[in-house]
Amino acid sequence: MYKHILISTDGSDVAQRGVDHGLSLAKSLDAKVTVITVTEPFPFHASAAGGGWVPLPGGNLGV
Repeated sequence: MYKHILISTDGSDVAQRGVDHGLSLAKSLDAKVTVITVTEPFPFHASAAGGGWVPLPGGNLGV
């Protein structure tokens, strides 16, 4: 039925239930698995001028 299953997670307990279910399904179908992790962007960037880590205005990366 499925040959390759994509599983996404944000590390939460609810997402872990989805990961467990996806892995179980993949095992029963002898399917390959790809896992992607999703997290919030870190609200800092490195300055090429040697300023080190500087907070961005508004606390986000604008994405």
